[in-house]
Amino acid sequence: MAWDGIEQAEVEYVAILVNNVLWGISCTQTFLYFLHFRKNDKNLIKALVLWLWICDTTHLILTNRGFWVDIVLSDNGFIVSQEYLWASFFTCLVALPCQLFFVYRIWIFAGKFWLIPMIFVPASVYQLAGYIAFLVMNYKTISIAQFYSLQKLLKSIWGVSAVEDTLITLVLFYMLWKQRDGELLGQTSQLLYRVMFIGINTGTWTALVALFALITMTVWPNSMAFVSLNLVISPIYCNTLLANLNARDYIRGARDSYGGTMTGTNTHMTMTPSFRITQQDGMETLEMDMESQAGSNGATMFDQSSANLKLENEGVPKTRTM
Repeated sequence: MAWDGIEQAEVEYVAILVNNVLWGISCTQTFLYFLHFRKNDKNLIKALVLWLWICDTTHLILTNRGFWVDIVLSDNGFIVSQEYLWASFFTCLVALPCQLFFVYRIWIFAGKFWLIPMIFVPASVYQLAGYIAFLVMNYKTISIAQFYSLQKLLKSIWGVSAVEDTLITLVLFYMLWKQRDGELLGQTSQLLYRVMFIGINTGTWTALVALFALITMTVWPNSMAFVSLNLVISPIYCNTLLANLNARDYIRGARDSYGGTMTGTNTHMTMTPSFRITQQDGMETLEMDMESQAGSNGATMFDQSSANLKLENEGVPKTRTM
């Protein structure tokens, strides 16, 4: 079924419902975050969470009012309400810090490699700057003709967003996959897989929604269905970041499953793991020390914040069987 045959109000209504549900989920996640992590995280992270909730709540109010304006004022046609235009602006205010947050994690994980911010930061800034330009051009008009004339700008914004979110996910997955070692301890491998699972969900959903919005704009330009798809991007960003922050307890589930002893048959030594939690740059870190009877010891460090995992092995024989 072509989008042209679907009533715009019905598509918008479904998008509004999804937006409201996702906002409710983000409220729950925000509450859980402050309940569990308010004492441990830096003020900057807590301010980021509060900022996202305020922007997403404003986005919710604007989209609900915009839908009401469309229903009341539209006369067998689509009206680009100012509420929808401003709601998309708050989507950009949510997307920018979320993307930069994940880019920062990748940058730290990559050893502060300079190319990471050089690639991702301009793309994130372009999305906000591009939409500000789009908003200025439509500030005093809701003309459908002018709106269509600026579709190329919207395509570029959503295209960059989809590409960046996809790259964030792929880069994070690749860097975590490089750390995968078939000879790792079962619990270590379990922890790594949990972090990889969280990492895959970092930018996948926002990238898919932006991609679908771009496709609908290109294939069915007269349906305006892409506007409805754009309405749900803001709460998806919020839930993605909050899920990464709150998932630290989920990752700890693998960490806490460590126990007992392990024997390395290479040197016939018994190694007992001991743990300690440290704080560095606002991130919780779990350090595991291996003390053996043969005098060899090693260290493995797990960064527990939002799917950042760095493995550092010192003094542990590379060849060992479990």
